[in-house]
Amino acid sequence: SLQIALMTRRQLRCSELPKSPGRPLGEERIREGRSNLSLSLLTVRELKIILKENNLKVSGRKIDLISRLSSLGVLEHKEAQKSSEEPKFGPIVMLTVEIISSFFEKIDLEILLRAACVCKKWNTASVLRTSCRSVVLNHSVRYAAVLKNMIKWQQTPFIRSVEINSMFRCDDGLSSLVKVVSRAVSLVTLIIQFSEFNTLTIIPCIGSHCPSLEHLDIAVPNAVDMASQQSLMALSGCQKLSTLRLRFTDGCTASGARLVDILPALIRGLKNLRAFTARNLPTNGITPWSALASETLRELDLSNSKDLGSALSPGARIILPALETLKIAWTGSGSDGQAATDHLVAAFAAGCPALLRLLLHSSFVSRASLDALAAGCRRLEVLRLGGLRGFAHGDDFGGGLALDFPELRVLVCPAVFGEGIPVERICCPRLRTAMLSRLLVSRAQVEEP
Repeated sequence: SLQIALMTRRQLRCSELPKSPGRPLGEERIREGRSNLSLSLLTVRELKIILKENNLKVSGRKIDLISRLSSLGVLEHKEAQKSSEEPKFGPIVMLTVEIISSFFEKIDLEILLRAACVCKKWNTASVLRTSCRSVVLNHSVRYAAVLKNMIKWQQTPFIRSVEINSMFRCDDGLSSLVKVVSRAVSLVTLIIQFSEFNTLTIIPCIGSHCPSLEHLDIAVPNAVDMASQQSLMALSGCQKLSTLRLRFTDGCTASGARLVDILPALIRGLKNLRAFTARNLPTNGITPWSALASETLRELDLSNSKDLGSALSPGARIILPALETLKIAWTGSGSDGQAATDHLVAAFAAGCPALLRLLLHSSFVSRASLDALAAGCRRLEVLRLGGLRGFAHGDDFGGGLALDFPELRVLVCPAVFGEGIPVERICCPRLRTAMLSRLLVSRAQVEEP
């Protein structure tokens, strides 16, 4: 039934809907004195009931108005496909959009704008203000047109989140994105998952015009010049930034190595930064990690990077007093790589007393590294190692962990050089799961203290 299409907004507010436990609906709400009841007070469940009764389906929080309404026959064309005129929507569509705009903050903007283009009666800017505080762009071929429409309707001041999941196909799209970002004064989250263009051209704009930005996830090319270092430092203008993820895209190039030289300074300059991720970090052994310091950083992810400790000297310290999670996937190979690993672990252990989770996924550590951790990280709960070097049968590795890390709950070490570690030597009061040399040790198998 399409009876709802003939109802006025007032009638819709007062219409009887199936009751939710503990919450009156429809006329009962009006009787409670809520004469100004609006659609925004309805729950998502109630909205789905309305749409279901009218054969309008909801899939998550994204609604393709064109395909669904066309299949229901409410999207009218003049002379079918023979006419070049734009299709028109009936009253049911108008009402449906009004309902949707009151509930769904995250709608695929490209779909909504495409629907708006065929119905000139819509107050599109009003619809976007209420429903599209979070923008998702999935169809790269239409980026430029979508972004231009956002600028045209002066919608960008209301946008709080922009997520781009594909590559741009034209320079026009990138320039439009720069304009959108420069006007998005309320922008809180920006995710750009493409690498075809130099995204560093956008970052100065972000630092200058997005003071409310809290989360930035952006693909960064490595092949950049010295001017790009200054571009990256422009992020220091986003002092509310709490999460920063940089995904380097061109491999470990020399120019990229120059770029990451400034990362420690950038982290120091962001006073509210809590999580920093750098994937495929092109360090090439010259990044001055000893200069890294932050009072607020809680998570540091340097996964898929290499030679991280090559530039550290013995005795170096990395001061991160609030750090709780450290992820490092690769620190080098051979004798030089082992020394780099020991220097890196010792540097973090000396300055990270709050460390709870240490994940060295592909790195082999020595007894010296474990001793450094035992001295500086008393609260360690999760220890993930790529392997151990220099341990022979009968070494007191298990007992050492039990004594040195009283809070340890998870121990993973898939490779042990030497004869291995006998399970009966492990004595950890809080250990729940341990994997040593591909041997899973359950709580029942761990010796009680």
